[in-house]
Amino acid sequence: MIFKPHQLTIAIAAGLITAGSVAYFTIRSHTEPLPLSSPPVRNSSPPEFVESPQSITPTPAPSPSPSTISVNPIQISPPTSGCPIQMAVVDDPAPPLNVRSTPEVLPDNVVGQLNNDTFLFVSEQQNGWLKIRNPIPGWVAQNRTRSSCANIVQPINFSRDRNQAIIQGEIIGSGSHRYTFEGQANQTLTVESRNAIFPQIITPDGQLIADDAAPVVDRQSWTGQLPTTGQYTLELNSNFRGFEYDFSVEID
Repeated sequence: MIFKPHQLTIAIAAGLITAGSVAYFTIRSHTEPLPLSSPPVRNSSPPEFVESPQSITPTPAPSPSPSTISVNPIQISPPTSGCPIQMAVVDDPAPPLNVRSTPEVLPDNVVGQLNNDTFLFVSEQQNGWLKIRNPIPGWVAQNRTRSSCANIVQPINFSRDRNQAIIQGEIIGSGSHRYTFEGQANQTLTVESRNAIFPQIITPDGQLIADDAAPVVDRQSWTGQLPTTGQYTLELNSNFRGFEYDFSVEID
């Protein structure tokens, strides 16, 4: 086929237009995704922030203040055996307590009976038996009574790590319980009663630190500096029936 000049010009122009259109749509097909079905909707919120373990700086626990540090006080109680017994108290789990004519259990040697909390005046001890002279002369089983050593002297062994003691005991009847410790001049001593009985505080030269410090109900505590170096005594004296005592001692 032979084209005329004006026909040839039109054909060339049409070809250029067609080629440009093809190129345009080809480029768009690579830059824009085809309209597919919409993807499922997901939560677009960011994940919860979790700090990595490596970036966490541990906070040290606070050191305990002196007031919260636990104290391990020395616990002291007087002996209740291995010493002469002058008085006892009836403490029978199945009262009344039998008083016998001889220190043995026989069907015909019971001479009387005593109620609990009755005071007994003891004159002799023999193989677990107490010979009493009042209120009924005879013998009673020691394990059905409560008694204490009449007179004791017991040391309090303070140390650098243990400067507090709790002393608990009982005097049954007359007697004297003394607790001793070594003190240095100008150390601070604190004695606090945990019931109604307060000990006398005696210096190494035999003087009372507090003139009114006596085992009665008025005084509950005393704090002061030790006047001299030496052995101090905390003394409790009973003139008749006795008492229970419970007090703390601290030395700084």
